[in-house]
Amino acid sequence: MKSRTFAIAFIVALLGTAASGEVIERIMAIVGGQPIVMSDVTAALRFHLTPPAPAGTDPIGWTVDRLIERTLMLSEVERYQPPEPAKAEIDRHVAELEQRAGSPAALDSTLSALGLTRERLRAYIRDDLRIATYLTERFESASEPAEADVVTYYREHPSEFTVAGKLESFEEAQDAARKKVTETRRSALIADWVTSLRRRTDVTVLPVESPALR
Repeated sequence: MKSRTFAIAFIVALLGTAASGEVIERIMAIVGGQPIVMSDVTAALRFHLTPPAPAGTDPIGWTVDRLIERTLMLSEVERYQPPEPAKAEIDRHVAELEQRAGSPAALDSTLSALGLTRERLRAYIRDDLRIATYLTERFESASEPAEADVVTYYREHPSEFTVAGKLESFEEAQDAARKKVTETRRSALIADWVTSLRRRTDVTVLPVESPALR
């Protein structure tokens, strides 16, 4: 344990300061020996690469936790090697980010300010798509609900199936109810899986004060 703590401290010292003493990077967490640094967190926030933090939640801490989960999932993806995403799909995601930034040049400017490149951004998107494929392959069939569960959800959540003050019949609402039950069950299965990955992996969250985003 002492040697591991020393190694973490050494990495923080190595990446956290330049020869002049200027802070050039900050480690926020270490997952199985892999660091998550502040520029990763900033990029995730700037480009909406992780789900948004709930109201009243520290966005930095929330995003660090999402990146920890992503790192854990990606380690499993690397073991099983799902099919590669199509280049056109990666291009589509990059185009969406360009549109959100205002132009390709604006996206490049933001990437440069964060010390990132398009290649790194594309690699991130590629890995996200690989994770999505893996999750579908692993959990889709297990998430399929029984008809009784769909009926129960419909009966217990009438407000979700009320349109213009009128409750839809089960026949009208069953597809939406089934989708909701499937999504809820899938999310629960994935959350349990990620929790088990975290138990089996050394995860250290560094007690570093989160700087304000500019």
